[in-house]
Amino acid sequence: MQVLRPLQPGTNAFTIRFDEALLAGIRASWEQDVRPFLAKPEHQWMLAGGRYIHQLLDTPQSAYFLVSYDTYPLLWFSANQPEVHKLYQTLFEQLGIAADLRQLVDHRKRLVVYSGFLVVGDRAPEQMWHYDYRPGAHAYTLITPLYELAPEHGQLQYQLPDGETAHYRYRSGEAIVFGEGFLHSTEPYAPTGSPRVLVSLTCGTDKWEHWEILSQNIAEQANYYLLPCGHPAGRCKCRQKHHRLVQIRDFFRF
Repeated sequence: MQVLRPLQPGTNAFTIRFDEALLAGIRASWEQDVRPFLAKPEHQWMLAGGRYIHQLLDTPQSAYFLVSYDTYPLLWFSANQPEVHKLYQTLFEQLGIAADLRQLVDHRKRLVVYSGFLVVGDRAPEQMWHYDYRPGAHAYTLITPLYELAPEHGQLQYQLPDGETAHYRYRSGEAIVFGEGFLHSTEPYAPTGSPRVLVSLTCGTDKWEHWEILSQNIAEQANYYLLPCGHPAGRCKCRQKHHRLVQIRDFFRF
């Protein structure tokens, strides 16, 4: 049974409704690991933007790694430990969307959850139109609000095939899932003083053949992420093994 519903004809985007209880583990992680970090006086400037941020929260064992969207006032806290990544992996599995996405993604055996994020901001001074993936990427992004957004928080703007701008309103218990070719931006909104917190994860192919394109996005967003083989980056030699097998195959082909 298909669980993903098309967002709009001609867009590579879908929505899914789910029980908010599935976010319990990630909500606890926000309250324990990220919210206290942002509440510290010495970190208040981070939400204002203006500087590029790329750092651990505290120590190499930090639960999250922080990357800003260039100097734009939007902070991406990526899961930086296996047990934290598992929270996002579990959400993906419990949503039951893998079967639908396998119809859209070239894969060998399974889909891989590359990384998980808490995306935090309290303002958006202007639109920042972008694609999450380069053309040909076999991957999808999922986004859902951690809690109900405040009325003054910006929603999601996206471009329709005819070039017109449409709006998607984030709702508790609903996620949007989109892949390559989906041009979108946070809707501009004035400083609110209250955080706008979204849950995001990236998932896609387990085939090394597609990793060169994908890695250009995945690797720049996180310090800890899974490779197509399912192992954490930097902790296996699967990519080298794949390249050797390709070389051997090509040698005997000729």
